[in-house]
Amino acid sequence: MSHTVSHAEDGIPTPLLVAHRSTLPNFLYILSFAPPVPSLLRQPRAFAVHPYTLYVTGVITATIAGLGLPAFDIVFGFWTNGIREGAPSEIRGRGDSSGLIMTIVGVVFFICTTVFLTCFITAAIKLSDAARQKYLEAIMVQDPAFFDRVGSGDIATRARKDIDSMRIGMGERLGYLCWSLSTILAAFVSGFAHTPRQAGFLFTLIPTTILLLFGLGVVTDKISARQSALDGRISSHIEQVLSSIRIVHAFDMAPALLTRMETALLRPWRKLTKRLSLVKAIEQGAVFGAGLIVYSMSFWFGGREVASGTSVGNVLTTFYNFVNIFFAAAGMVPHFIATTNAIRDLGNIRLQIEREPLIDIRSPDGLRFDADWQPSFELDGVTFAYPSRPMHAALNNVSFRIEAGKFTAMAGPSGSGKSTIGSLLQRMYDPESLTHDVERDAAILKSLDEGKMPISGPHITSSGTIRMSGRNIKDFNVTWLRSQVAVVLQNPQLSSGTIYENVAAGLITRSENDSALIESALRKAQAWDFVSELPKGLHTEITGERTGLLSGGQVQRIAIARALVRRPKCLLLDEATSAVSADTEAKIQESLIAEQKETGMTMIVIAHRLSTLINADTIIVMRDGSVVQSGTYDELVSPSCPDPTFRLMVEAKPTVTKHLPSTSTVVSEKGESIHETLEYPYILPPAPSSPWHVFRSIAPILIPSAFLGIVLGGAFTAIGYLQGQGVAALNNPDLHEMRREVNRWALWFLVVALVSGLSSFLFTFGIEWAGQKLVADLKRESVRALSRQEVAFFEKTKTGSGSLTAAVASNTSNVGNFVGVVLASVIMSLSNFVGTVALAFALSWRLAAMVIAPLVLASGIGYLNFRFLERFEETTNEQSDEQAAFVAESVNSIGTIASLSREAETMRQFEAKFAKKSIDMKNLIGASATMGFIQAVVDLFGALIFWWGATLVSEKRVDLASLFAVVEAVLVTLYVCPKMLTYGGDFQRMRKAMRTIKEWMDRAPIQATAPDVDDGEKSSGLVLHDIALQYPSRPDVTVLQGIHAHFEDERSYAFCGTSGAGKSSILAILERFYEPSSGKITLDGRDVRSMSLAELRGEIGYVSQEPILFEGSVRFNLELGLKPGSRASEGDLEWSLKQANILPFVHNLPEGIDTDLGMKGRRLSGGQRQASDRLCIARALLRKPRILLLDEATSALDGESEAAVQTALDMASAGRMTITIGHRLSSIIGANVIYVMDQGKIVETGTHDELVGRKGKYFELVQAQL
Repeated sequence: MSHTVSHAEDGIPTPLLVAHRSTLPNFLYILSFAPPVPSLLRQPRAFAVHPYTLYVTGVITATIAGLGLPAFDIVFGFWTNGIREGAPSEIRGRGDSSGLIMTIVGVVFFICTTVFLTCFITAAIKLSDAARQKYLEAIMVQDPAFFDRVGSGDIATRARKDIDSMRIGMGERLGYLCWSLSTILAAFVSGFAHTPRQAGFLFTLIPTTILLLFGLGVVTDKISARQSALDGRISSHIEQVLSSIRIVHAFDMAPALLTRMETALLRPWRKLTKRLSLVKAIEQGAVFGAGLIVYSMSFWFGGREVASGTSVGNVLTTFYNFVNIFFAAAGMVPHFIATTNAIRDLGNIRLQIEREPLIDIRSPDGLRFDADWQPSFELDGVTFAYPSRPMHAALNNVSFRIEAGKFTAMAGPSGSGKSTIGSLLQRMYDPESLTHDVERDAAILKSLDEGKMPISGPHITSSGTIRMSGRNIKDFNVTWLRSQVAVVLQNPQLSSGTIYENVAAGLITRSENDSALIESALRKAQAWDFVSELPKGLHTEITGERTGLLSGGQVQRIAIARALVRRPKCLLLDEATSAVSADTEAKIQESLIAEQKETGMTMIVIAHRLSTLINADTIIVMRDGSVVQSGTYDELVSPSCPDPTFRLMVEAKPTVTKHLPSTSTVVSEKGESIHETLEYPYILPPAPSSPWHVFRSIAPILIPSAFLGIVLGGAFTAIGYLQGQGVAALNNPDLHEMRREVNRWALWFLVVALVSGLSSFLFTFGIEWAGQKLVADLKRESVRALSRQEVAFFEKTKTGSGSLTAAVASNTSNVGNFVGVVLASVIMSLSNFVGTVALAFALSWRLAAMVIAPLVLASGIGYLNFRFLERFEETTNEQSDEQAAFVAESVNSIGTIASLSREAETMRQFEAKFAKKSIDMKNLIGASATMGFIQAVVDLFGALIFWWGATLVSEKRVDLASLFAVVEAVLVTLYVCPKMLTYGGDFQRMRKAMRTIKEWMDRAPIQATAPDVDDGEKSSGLVLHDIALQYPSRPDVTVLQGIHAHFEDERSYAFCGTSGAGKSSILAILERFYEPSSGKITLDGRDVRSMSLAELRGEIGYVSQEPILFEGSVRFNLELGLKPGSRASEGDLEWSLKQANILPFVHNLPEGIDTDLGMKGRRLSGGQRQASDRLCIARALLRKPRILLLDEATSALDGESEAAVQTALDMASAGRMTITIGHRLSSIIGANVIYVMDQGKIVETGTHDELVGRKGKYFELVQAQL
């Protein structure tokens, strides 16, 4: 074959997906997401709003704003020196000039605070949005090995919670941090300038405090890293629970899964947070105690300075400078923690953003063939092991050739390596992936879960070469390669959008002829008829979540159309029609073969239904990772074929078993119970009616801690009184008496400092621990509330499993951020406020009264600030939720996106949807301006105090002791109130989070009820009375109509029909996943709507088409089938495993029944995963159900595995009412009654023989499978 080769770099535009790399350290890494800086002259507006410009402007204005308090200290010293003595006019003059200076400082403070908050928050929003986009972009290009290790729940959480943490920590909190640091540095300079010796003496506290905080910081980082890793595991667990909601409901698994979440994840998380709370308490106690010791040291040493001739004003200036240093340091602790947490989260996200996949689709390098070529493939000595299972060889020295333009099929038992070859042909993996991946992701694994032990033991040595059209497959451009190979997997995923958009996703380029191509593809995939019958046809909206309303067969047909619409050079079908009915499958096969012959495309089919391979040019037969034979169908089934594998597979059809009598090995309902009721080691507490009731669990910790906080805040009242007395003593002209009095007050300051430091430690530990305990409890209760919602709830765009997982993480985190150091500061501040105001009025009501009007004004401005913040946070969080939901759905569809080479298109969609997102500048500026005014209150009120205080002194209406005590009290009050409002954003986020969690808890699942009325009907068994059904998300489509059926005990029933006929909908209404639109269902004459869901589902065992296993041991997964509150003995477990025909398999696992299966059973090898079907059967049997529902339980199995599972199903069905959905008629022909469905109606009823004899619809289905 001749073809021309072009290099990808020749004439190829710059790729849309570009690797993000930066040499910046983690604390500056957020800057790497900024776009290039525009020219100031050519684009002045763009330059002004660039993140770099905003940060620089913010740092400058925050630094100026930070000078406000040191300026106040300097003016306070100037004022103090002027009012001690002199003529009344001089005293009033000093008050006037001091007041004027502070007014100017206050105005500047207001302007700078408004500007720096606006700049920091705007820059952080821009960069965090860009980081989220780059994170998604990096996730889109990762190889499957990455997703074997990193769960979708962890990714969704990082895209929501962690990036929001970056927005907050690198925004408003970083601004406040810069402001505080400016205050500290300016206070240092001022202190040493005014009284160097006193400043030097006080400075001795600094190194000790810094060393202590540094050591504690190292401990904090280690604990925080482990806590973050557990957070990821918790999110992955939550995502699996919510994405598997049908199985969770069917078996009432929620209590057991919540118990596991509590004991295996939340308990270790609480232990870590308890240690972290202890470290934070030591930090806070040390800073608080040291800050109050400054009072004692200042007055003791200040007395010596005054005695040596230093002015009292200078001593007080230095004193206030160092008080501000320590309390600015204490006040910035929450801001520092938020910023360091943001930096830590940045570091964890950076590991994933900068991870370079072994197979990088972003690279423009590689070869491309021109249009006139046909793909052939050759494997030469390929040995391969998956990076997640490095000790198990998926392929062992495999060599074969796939001819160009031919129909090649691959067959073999489950786990033989067929799908692995499909992954290698798409370059999802390379043979050497194992060697490169194991060590490369060590840092990511550590950030995800430090508790996981690395995989030990001898690793498989991967090797071999794969060639396409004679060239090493690694020589080709990856994106181009995948665009040439259209893939349809067994469980394809669709994205949220219209059917038209989903099929169009297969197009490589778009044109005006798209509609015709899409219609043609749908017709070839046998999907046009059912799509055109939908109310909106091609424009019908569907959801991309796993609980979508299209049947499995319909989804597969749309996926086939999506593959055909691109007119591929190669079509790879991996069990692509396993959920399609036999007659429809035959038509699809006919269309595909015709398409293959017409276009000359290379077609590769992996299938267990061997009838679909009859027309293949070559069938490659595999077993245990090796090729054992190849040839045509006739050659392989011939007795002369040297290897009998394929022939035995053809002959290995499931045994057709008529309904087994009830005298089987199953224990009778009236016999001895196989269950013994035992209590769980942990019993879930009763579900609270409101998230506020969850606070009851932390009340024993929170209430004493709050009391300590009130006492601690009251310490400032004592400090205010002592300071007034100390300042008055410093003004005593008798130096000897002055020293004696000052030393006495200094001793009292020391006592207060020691008591306050200890109280601060206990208070901070208690309230931090209570807050983190609350986070864990709210996570549990949020999942409990969500897991009880009806299935339809999870089929809405904003309530998919990924979105809800991220919402649980972010909302509970927002509550925890407030109920901790922030709440501690608020409690102390309120107590401080009340105590100091009372002291001020007690000492001088004239001086204290003037603060009332300004406080009322500040309160009004504070209310406006809260309103602005509330609206701003609501808008910002809504936008973050939408972006996180997009990320979650994209990650859940990553396999489809990769196979379609839709990574760049996904990013284009993200940009189109969110690039024009505007920041709510109106409310942001309003919030910043009101906060700026509130922060300027200290300086503006200081101006008023200086003027009014000087006036009262000049008129001798107040003594100096009372004056300074009141001034201290009023200033502390005015200092504390604005500090409280810096946490307004935290408060609003906490309110929003609690409101969301409350909505989850308050929401009652939509469930129909009916009175338990005896209407005279005494029919036994399960009866469907004239049932009709419209799904809540598609109320204009009737999926079932006029359904009548009667199911009796100890008999077997089956439903069959074409894809989309309504078969699975029958099981959905029997499980009450949905309520019938009309008609009713009765069990033994009782309307099931009069029964609780637990009562009804307790009678039912359910085996879904897709086997669902949870992280945990085989034992744990089996016991999930039990009714809540009961346990099974070892004999019970072995009995269920034996009935499911899987006991020997479980015994051969490394740890037997206690072997951990990993997240979603991923630790099972490919072949072992086929056993998951039988594990699910065993799980259903363990509850000893009266009714057994089987939803196409063998649709994806090879003949040998199907025979084993069918034997298990026959054994399980004995003595029970069994209702089976099946496309493979071999699995249902032994049923006592078979219902044939078509377009939502039952069109035929009877036994297999009766229905075949009628030669109707059922006969057509039988003929299609012969």
